[in-house]
Amino acid sequence: MVRSASERASWSELAFHFSVLGVTAFGGPAAHIGLFADLFVQKMGWITNLHFASLLALGQCLPGPTSTQMSFALGMSQQGPLAGLMTGLLFLMPGALTMTAFGYGASFLDSLSVPGTPLNCAGAGLSAVGVAMIAGASLGLCQKLCTDRVTSTIAGVTCAACVALPAAWLYPAALVAGGALTLALASLPAGRGGASRESKSELAESLRASLSSADGAAVSPEAERDVPEPTKQNSLTGMGESRG
Repeated sequence: MVRSASERASWSELAFHFSVLGVTAFGGPAAHIGLFADLFVQKMGWITNLHFASLLALGQCLPGPTSTQMSFALGMSQQGPLAGLMTGLLFLMPGALTMTAFGYGASFLDSLSVPGTPLNCAGAGLSAVGVAMIAGASLGLCQKLCTDRVTSTIAGVTCAACVALPAAWLYPAALVAGGALTLALASLPAGRGGASRESKSELAESLRASLSSADGAAVSPEAERDVPEPTKQNSLTGMGESRG
């Protein structure tokens, strides 16, 4: 169950969970995304699946590791920009400091690149485990986000294309193509390949949550329904003026 606006994660909750993840989240960005979805969507209920998928898609369109971008975005969605900065640094710094130390030490260890040495064998084993963790996290994330034939087909075709043609231009092209296809299908009337009324309602709720996170205060659907129509119109007008 997703938390209401008044039940957002506190600063102490954010600090605790991202401090723990910073020292226990192994396996790279793909595995981290799976951990985020399992903890913050399924168990904690901080955001909806659709909201999480929207943040993930945005992160994929930006340069840099998506899991790091998500760690900033998740904190910001709960307590604003400063919280996002805190959660991002708590998640990022343990790994950054550790890899800096390992990188410095590796420059003095020639045996690391020599096949058959203990260090080389340990590195190969860690790499194999990392691949397995990424594969498991990717499968779990696919099961959570690809909930219909359209998204499942897009995910399958994109995966096959990326494996068969690992070109740098293919990844942004696949993102644009997938987004354009789902947008086109969503605009069709229900019953002609378009999204159902329930699916569009869920998408609208997710977009409303994203906008309210950016404004710093969420509005629940129940509370919105209780507000008279003129008041809603005045609020939207005032919001537009303040942003202008």
